[in-house]
Amino acid sequence: PAAPAPASPSGFGFQAHEQAIVANWTAAGWPINGLAQWVAARYQRQPSQLTPVECAAIAREFETYAQKKVGGK
Repeated sequence: PAAPAPASPSGFGFQAHEQAIVANWTAAGWPINGLAQWVAARYQRQPSQLTPVECAAIAREFETYAQKKVGGK
């Protein structure tokens, strides 16, 4: 039988969404060193422990903030 495909590390999703999250976070004008603290405060976990669904939601939320900051796209 074929070996199963390797899963993402621990099944978490931050790495897959990191570029979008970081890009939208910084586009909103927030300092990059505040991102991990924001995630920890909101989810009581580190970014590396978030699920793909949580990370996709964060990316969308930050994108909305970034668009408002620059007057919409």
